[in-house]
Amino acid sequence: MLQTIPELGKFIVFEGLDCSFKETNSNKLYEYIKETHPEINVKIVHFPRYGEPACCMVEKYLNGECKNELTTTFMKSLPFLFDMVDYFVTEGNKHLANKGWIIADRYWYSNIFYRGAENCPPIEDIPMMRSTMYNIFYELNKMVSKMTLPSPDFVFLMKSHFRTVKEKLESKATNLDEHTKNLDYIKNVMKCYDLFNFKGIVDHENIAVYDKIYVENDPNSSYEVKVKSEDEIFNHIKEVFESKVMV
Repeated sequence: MLQTIPELGKFIVFEGLDCSFKETNSNKLYEYIKETHPEINVKIVHFPRYGEPACCMVEKYLNGECKNELTTTFMKSLPFLFDMVDYFVTEGNKHLANKGWIIADRYWYSNIFYRGAENCPPIEDIPMMRSTMYNIFYELNKMVSKMTLPSPDFVFLMKSHFRTVKEKLESKATNLDEHTKNLDYIKNVMKCYDLFNFKGIVDHENIAVYDKIYVENDPNSSYEVKVKSEDEIFNHIKEVFESKVMV
């Protein structure tokens, strides 16, 4: 007789560049679910989990304290992965097994783009940039497949215009790590997000992409970019949540 496998809870990920409004919208969705679907036992986690013991190496890396120790793409990824594994081993997987839901602000996919930006050739060499990112993805995916990290049920991919990101970063300049202070590096990360076919690693039916958020116009372009307000973005996130995730 076949054993019945209990239905798990759902795992939702908000992915994207720094200052792409991941945290804003993940928090909003968390509050929305609590208010409109009280039957769902939902939790939210923000990666990296600053202040947690398992996140100490992430903080050291971002502060530039272990440049000589973490010298390869994969060694630089390990502190971030360890923080996530610690969360799911100690708390997250049990919550999902008990039909609880989890919203994550950032996931291991970020390592593809942030590590890719460190190792990519000049932005003009697009084929080589793509090749670099896919090599990083395949190697990281091998590592992750051996860990206890769950696959998301749905991904909200947040993108934004460089001007918007730059303004937000400059507004909190005193709280930036050495990586996010480097705007050329951030441009490279943004290009990596744009070039990578995210729908190739997540079922295309289970991903929603939000592009060019909060942009009035692009001074480097001959056409005007459509404005998307904070309310417009989140209203659409709610629609997608109700129609594609709550099924």
